[in-house]
Amino acid sequence: MIRLRRGIVEKILWSRKNIQALLVKVDSSFAKAINYPCLTGEAKEGDETLLNTTAVWKKLGTGGFHFVVAILSIKEKDIDVKGHLMKMRYTPLQIKVNSYEESRGINSLAFLNFKGMERCPVLLAELHSMVNPLVCVIKEKIPDARLVYIMTDSASLPMALSNNIYQLKKNKLLLATITCGHAFGGDLETVNIFTALMAGFLEYSPHAMIIAPGPGIVGTGTKYGNTSLEQGEN
Repeated sequence: MIRLRRGIVEKILWSRKNIQALLVKVDSSFAKAINYPCLTGEAKEGDETLLNTTAVWKKLGTGGFHFVVAILSIKEKDIDVKGHLMKMRYTPLQIKVNSYEESRGINSLAFLNFKGMERCPVLLAELHSMVNPLVCVIKEKIPDARLVYIMTDSASLPMALSNNIYQLKKNKLLLATITCGHAFGGDLETVNIFTALMAGFLEYSPHAMIIAPGPGIVGTGTKYGNTSLEQGEN
């Protein structure tokens, strides 16, 4: 079910908010690993880590990265997030987030009396890689367009993994992000796709919203066994 190995951090390859790419020594060789500090704490050179090596071992499409399950030198880690909503629930790495429903919606008349999105367009994309061209085409036609991206939980769960979204926000092409379901790390956290759309509309008054999974959808080679099928529901 899960393949775990111990590894030593040799070098921090790069880092940005909520994510680190590491060079680790594991199984007597060097490999790359992803660390999410919000889950495990900040990694440093020389740290001993516990790594999930399953996907690389199975030669799956993870970009050749292991994932840090724990940094063994970090004995305790505290959190300062309000609210009680957990994502990745009932797993060892369940994470507490401050959900929109709790923090802003509970006493918001606009939220409680929500009637609809007043013809705000919603674009659906089957793949994460489609978000970039969608944003760029819209911004080419309407340079001041206010665009919101909603990331579902049918592929990768951490928003921080996406280089595409990092670059879009860095270049001010994307106004805001929302993570719904078990996906986490957006500017807003929501419980489901419905409250994600409501939150995006109420908080950002967007010209358009884009719904797409994160990187790395699941495909099985069967007619319906693909996580992109969620866009039918959306």
